[in-house]
Amino acid sequence: MARPRRQPPASVIDRLFRTPHRFDFFQAVRVLEWQARRDARDPRKARRHAVGHDHDPREEVVRLRAETSLTFPGNQVAGAEPGQDGRPPTVVGAFLGLVGPLGVLPQHYTEIMIRSLRERNRSLRDFFDVFHHRSFSLFYRAWAKYRLPVSFERGQGSREPDPVSTTLSSFVGIGQPSLTKRLVVEDETLLHYSGLLSRGTRSAVDLQEMLSDFLGRPVTVESFVGGWLPIAADGQTRLPTLAEPEGRHCRLGIDALAGDRAWDVQGKFRLRIGPLNHDQFRDFMPEGREFRKLQDLVRMYVGPELDFELQVTLQAPEVPGARLAAGEDDRDATRLGWNGWVLHAPSPVERKDAVFPMQDL
Repeated sequence: MARPRRQPPASVIDRLFRTPHRFDFFQAVRVLEWQARRDARDPRKARRHAVGHDHDPREEVVRLRAETSLTFPGNQVAGAEPGQDGRPPTVVGAFLGLVGPLGVLPQHYTEIMIRSLRERNRSLRDFFDVFHHRSFSLFYRAWAKYRLPVSFERGQGSREPDPVSTTLSSFVGIGQPSLTKRLVVEDETLLHYSGLLSRGTRSAVDLQEMLSDFLGRPVTVESFVGGWLPIAADGQTRLPTLAEPEGRHCRLGIDALAGDRAWDVQGKFRLRIGPLNHDQFRDFMPEGREFRKLQDLVRMYVGPELDFELQVTLQAPEVPGARLAAGEDDRDATRLGWNGWVLHAPSPVERKDAVFPMQDL
């Protein structure tokens, strides 16, 4: 039996024009603004501006009119029509205006306009709609001004982002245009965690909570992970010579050091993630899509003073055996120190051997 044909689900724009009475007025204008921002990416389509500013109304995203009727409105939007011949779409509001059941002018003005429309004379309505469009536009602009999601949407792709995002960017440290979009992690992610990134103090608990929320899986921080620090040549111990009779850093118990490196336990910590399946494990390898995002976010939080590394745990059933690469694009081939295990049977335990340094990549 053949399956019945299913029509693709209608988009929000289509539903707005089919059933405008089911939409809130502000949401209807917001949807049309979103569609205009999407169309602006297409060079074949005309660029339209947000309502309520100083642009020509013919170049704005929507033309706003008032309902011309004496019936009491049952909803905020009385009608909506798509734009034709290069003109913007039209939304008819039923809660504000000079005429209509809620109009501020006497009722006979509405009656005169209804009579003229029956005679197919739209000149009076078009004249009043000049004021209606401006009043509706300013009313919508006042509504959107103090609503962060709408203000953020209108600032996307604009040369002047919304003031709240600008302020949060300054708190995080990317307030200048030259500092934005320089990291693999998106700037919106930094704004989301601006409360943590703008604090003067840093803690392992806050870092765990931020990374666990960002990755959608538990992350633990192991503090005081030891590591070798190289000692510069001018800081190493040198015994006295003819060229340097007093030597260099050779006072026992004061500044003498043996070797060209020193063990440090205060400047490094480790991030633990897992257990993960093989696909997730591959995303956190140094060439994975999540590795650089994680590295940038952690570096923004801890600053340049500390080093850190990533330990990824692989689930026991997902541990692969060692094999050679089948080609240059073979991502599952064995890489020593990353995903190479010599097995003669399935691994009985989770593997925690993969530790990737994140400060030098």
